[in-house]
Amino acid sequence: MKIEDSVAQYDSLIVSDGEITVNEIKNFSGLYLFENDKWYIRDFEVPDDPVSQLKQAMNKLKRLSYGSPLNFKVGGKLVFPHVEFSLQTSDRALQDIVIRRSGLRGYLKEFQNMYAGRHAEAIAAAVSKHIIENPYFDKKADFERDRKGVYCGKCGSFELRKSHYYLNCGRCGCQETKETHMLRAMSDFKALFLEDRMTKQKFMRFINCAVSGRTAQRMLNKYCERIDQGSHTYYLFRYHDFDEAYGQYEGTYRYKDKRMM
Repeated sequence: MKIEDSVAQYDSLIVSDGEITVNEIKNFSGLYLFENDKWYIRDFEVPDDPVSQLKQAMNKLKRLSYGSPLNFKVGGKLVFPHVEFSLQTSDRALQDIVIRRSGLRGYLKEFQNMYAGRHAEAIAAAVSKHIIENPYFDKKADFERDRKGVYCGKCGSFELRKSHYYLNCGRCGCQETKETHMLRAMSDFKALFLEDRMTKQKFMRFINCAVSGRTAQRMLNKYCERIDQGSHTYYLFRYHDFDEAYGQYEGTYRYKDKRMM
């Protein structure tokens, strides 16, 4: 969104009559510490401050409210949906705005009692007028030039070793199931190649045959919509991204991912 002369990116906005709730979503994993207005993981300070990012996003919408006759309120939360995220802090103000995975269902239920009528429609329309194309996303991925294969979900390394049900990272020791890797690859394909059709053959090339064709077919059938066109059959990933699909299915996995701290 472009508001006045600045651009901001929003993960999620929930609009009700008289109020917008900004949800700054962070897919952090591991044990984090917040003290003296700084974030740490292990002994390393996190360079990006989620609290500041949330405040900046909220302030831009407040400026939109000030210049509008709608006069709506702006609230905000930091949402951490990753199952392996944990936080240590004695800061009450931070605790009040943090939503962990375990509290996400209850948080969303709070909005069931909020009314969304004509006022909410007018607010949403005002917000929509400020939506612009992403100015930071001006390049298209090239399938032929992009690196093929699957990578560690923790450190990003392509140095993976195969075992029966897992792919093990040779750099950080993370152990993720083949299903997790296939799910991430389908999400990546959708994000990178919006105009390309994900056929089984092209998907196998994309993952550099990291799993058997039989396993890849099973994953495509499970997570995608199949568009039958004979020899040109292709698949559409059913979910917005990896996090949405993983959050829905991870609890059903027979074999669990093991990420080193």
